[in-house]
Amino acid sequence: MASNRILLPPNPLAEASVKWRKENAGTFKGMFSDGPDSVLSLVSDVGGCRFDGSESIKDFSEMFKGRKELSAAPLFDTGKGEDFSRMFAGCAKLKEVPAYDLKNAKSLSGMVEGCDSLIGFRCKNISCNLDLSHCPKLGKEALAEVISNLKESEGNVLRLGEDNLKKLSQEDIDKAREKGWALC
Repeated sequence: MASNRILLPPNPLAEASVKWRKENAGTFKGMFSDGPDSVLSLVSDVGGCRFDGSESIKDFSEMFKGRKELSAAPLFDTGKGEDFSRMFAGCAKLKEVPAYDLKNAKSLSGMVEGCDSLIGFRCKNISCNLDLSHCPKLGKEALAEVISNLKESEGNVLRLGEDNLKKLSQEDIDKAREKGWALC
């Protein structure tokens, strides 16, 4: 069984990450959020961090919530993840969500709410409702990539908002509908 371990470059926060692992085994919920109990409450960017043990984590909710200065997010194994709600909510400077595997996701609610600078959403196997209407800088190519990464579905909704919908070609719209997704 993999350990719930985070590998950070040597720094004064190593003790805090050990404390986090002991108190919050099995979840990354709120780990890097803007709260006072966050492992990285003293730093603004975790893009260079490496993670071990994430392959067994199911709860990634609020992991980076409120990190207004976060511009890059690290890629790590999310294959067993179920809850990604508000994972990046309020990360106003985040440019891209990396290629997380969302095949087991049950909630993406508010995942990128308030991510005004987001230009890429590279997640794979998108399997439940997703709202990207809060991301006005997503371009045509980024939105087409999102649609190509939608899993076959019945009744899921991809909320893009009026401006993002206008960026899609009819081919993109048809592709989403063929996969069983509603666009709005």
